[in-house]
Amino acid sequence: MTIVNITKAPTWTDMITDLELEEQLNAPYEKMRVITSLISGTLKLKFPERKFTTKKEELEIKKKKVQVLTITRTA
Repeated sequence: MTIVNITKAPTWTDMITDLELEEQLNAPYEKMRVITSLISGTLKLKFPERKFTTKKEELEIKKKKVQVLTITRTA
């Protein structure tokens, strides 16, 4: 018999709250509404001392332009 440990994939909340000051995280731009509402709602209430900014950027990945949402922790 083999015992397998299953670990849960990190959620957007986990990944955003784990950001250090001035650290950035790129997310698919399609997730913009989910992430901005998460930041302005849940995270603002849970961590009022932390501030985040978001901006739309275009990155070139494998010779293809991709739109991403860049999340930066500013405080």
